[in-house]
Amino acid sequence: MRLLLLCLLKSGRADTASDGTCDKNGDCTRENVDVNQVLESASSSAKFVPFRYTSKNRYVDDWDKFITVYGKWQKAILENTNIKCSDYQAVVFKNTAGLGDSANALSAAFMYTINAGLMFFIDWKPWAWSDAFSGPGFPVDYQALLAENQICQGRNVIHLSGHITAKHRLAMIKRVNMEVNFLATRFFKHFFAPSEAVQSIVDSFSPQISEKTVALVIRTGWDDWQQFLLPEDPDKFPLCLKGWRDAGGLPSDINIFVTSDREDVKKATLAKLKEMNFNAFALKDSATHVQTPEGLEKVQKTIAEFHLLSKCGYGLLTSSSLFGKTAIGELGGKDTYSNQKFFFISAADCDRQHEGYYRCANPKYPPFCPTENDDYEW
Repeated sequence: MRLLLLCLLKSGRADTASDGTCDKNGDCTRENVDVNQVLESASSSAKFVPFRYTSKNRYVDDWDKFITVYGKWQKAILENTNIKCSDYQAVVFKNTAGLGDSANALSAAFMYTINAGLMFFIDWKPWAWSDAFSGPGFPVDYQALLAENQICQGRNVIHLSGHITAKHRLAMIKRVNMEVNFLATRFFKHFFAPSEAVQSIVDSFSPQISEKTVALVIRTGWDDWQQFLLPEDPDKFPLCLKGWRDAGGLPSDINIFVTSDREDVKKATLAKLKEMNFNAFALKDSATHVQTPEGLEKVQKTIAEFHLLSKCGYGLLTSSSLFGKTAIGELGGKDTYSNQKFFFISAADCDRQHEGYYRCANPKYPPFCPTENDDYEW
């Protein structure tokens, strides 16, 4: 699914689409669709009206115009009292993993949805979508809309939990639109725009974040079903950061933004960095997993971390964890693969038989890490 997402959202043909749509049999044509007519029909028709577009109508020339017209269409369907809610043709996405993984799965689900011309809703649990996010600017909160009787359980509603697979109903449904290849950052910034509560946290820390900030993202996974690091691995992050500084790869006036899914790891890392004369800071009491949070405040702090990470200009990230990589790569729009500003640290046993699905980064450790230090297993 990562390859699929890259294909749909990170195409070199950013903000463009093929010229045409697909007919009822899924055959793509150069038919010119009048989107204004589609919106008018959505507002008055007694039958469900699929979302249709072509590049000729200019709405797909940029993300803002495209998502605006899609939002108007979905809102028009919801407000059209002539259509029975049981006739809605829609996709309901449900998150099943951490924030980074679920964000990527949601983006892929949405692209399949617009290809099929369907409505799109989000069944986000265990907390409400609006508690952390303000996007996308039109009604998508499935549970809230059910409670308000604006939608109902219908036979034409396709439910998708997590990543789409090749044999899922949504993957096999006929297309009515061509694929759109917007840059991932346009989608992520729009859909995952912070709620007012999250934005308040982001604003309070934004003065400390800049292109000279190093993101230290230590995701252990120790309290989750999937671990990413062994017990001694977090101690390598400060050592590698010092090696990076000593090698001359960092500006002299950097500061360090420390994040982790464990408060004890975060506190220990901050203490070691200060001993090394780094200017380091972190959000207090933010460590949680968004699928099993201890409270909404921690969730909102975690989402705030996600947005703050996207603004950092350097990073040491945990290999195989998508939290930091998605924040910096998809939300922040930065290249985490080929430049010399972002590096990954792997678990010590990633290159031999081990429990779990984590893998080694390539290279396993950045070249500035002191792998000759015998105090640690590298």
